[in-house]
Amino acid sequence: MLDEKKISNNTQLDYRILVIDDDPDFAASLKLILEGENYTTSLAYSEKEALEAIGKNTVDLALIDIRLGQDNGIDLLPKLKKIQPDILCVMITGFGTMETAIQAFKYGAYDYLRKPVNTEELIVLINSGFEQIRLIRERKARAVRAMR
Repeated sequence: MLDEKKISNNTQLDYRILVIDDDPDFAASLKLILEGENYTTSLAYSEKEALEAIGKNTVDLALIDIRLGQDNGIDLLPKLKKIQPDILCVMITGFGTMETAIQAFKYGAYDYLRKPVNTEELIVLINSGFEQIRLIRERKARAVRAMR
């Protein structure tokens, strides 16, 4: 039986974030910010690295640059969701348009941020996303208990 207290007392270290960006300096700065907030964070610099990372480890939230060198972050969205359907994907770009944002949402993006990223806005968005994940996990746990 799932322990309801365990579910409702998740810590930030229980959630995993994958930063996917072809700019190593930007990716490293996001990692520092997120680890400063006690989030377990890993990095991928291409679509290939992101797919390998998500295939090996559960990731709760991905921060995805729309321009990934020769790859496209929006095209990566459905590939990530195929591997981990519950992953929350936040698109990040300095070059986005309204059409780009709409396309990202059609492919299942949770939200969309523009570069340069405002740290407070980023943290609020991530905390909100993880609250949504926590509620979904609680709902699933209640459903499992109700089936017994």
